[in-house]
Amino acid sequence: MSVCLVTDSASQLPEAWVEALGITVLALHETVDEGEVAATSGLGPGELEDAYRDLLSEEDVTGVVSVHLASKLSRTWESATLAASSFGGRVRVVDSENVGMAFGGAVAQAAALAHAGASLADVAALAERIVKASSTFIAVDKMDSLRRGGRVGAAFALFGGALSTKPVLRVRAGNLALAAKTRTVTKALQKLRQLVRDELGGDSLVTVHYSGEPAPAEQLALEFRKETTFPERVLMVEIEPVLAWHVGDNAVAVSVCPLEDPDAQLPWVTPGESFGDSPEDLVVE
Repeated sequence: MSVCLVTDSASQLPEAWVEALGITVLALHETVDEGEVAATSGLGPGELEDAYRDLLSEEDVTGVVSVHLASKLSRTWESATLAASSFGGRVRVVDSENVGMAFGGAVAQAAALAHAGASLADVAALAERIVKASSTFIAVDKMDSLRRGGRVGAAFALFGGALSTKPVLRVRAGNLALAAKTRTVTKALQKLRQLVRDELGGDSLVTVHYSGEPAPAEQLALEFRKETTFPERVLMVEIEPVLAWHVGDNAVAVSVCPLEDPDAQLPWVTPGESFGDSPEDLVVE
């Protein structure tokens, strides 16, 4: 008997991890107009309910833990909670209060624990503990996309309309908050690196996310790899389309996710195989 994990595409889980751990990932939605993304939306209760029902219909599945993009950034968590109410406690929904591999790493660790035979309550509790200790920092080239998507709120007011500023934002308690103001892309990336270093403690999974030109993210990821004895725990993942629409081109984000059990059976890629020392080897599909 087993517990299954469900999440959305904002978790940014590498495909190899999804396949190895048997995680169900549902794609967030985008509206395309004349070849360009014009709007985005979260998952609806109906599609989540269908996913839960399909999994629970399997003979050996006892429950589902569903972990989603921060409830303050998307209606997906609300939809998941509504869908879960149809299954008499067999579905536990977790608000990640974050984005990217900050909660993707939690989903992966919860899936590994589920594979080890843990109960529904224990798997959900692990996911909740990890997401609360995870962080994401984002350096954006321009605030335009975040303004358009209605995601900056009070953070934008701090800039007084100075769109030439290169901000570094932090996802905190589900909100985008200003972490630092810089004047150039180089200084923004330097600040991003410093903030991540300050956040690291003990065993962590570090994921560098990027949209647009990958070179700055590649360099940042290589620097993190050189500073750790566990370079396989530094990943680089391209930002998926729905999130990219909000952060714009040439954004770089770094997620720090604690590893509660560093020996958990996660599908690490070891240096010297497909995850080598050159920038192109950093990207995990």
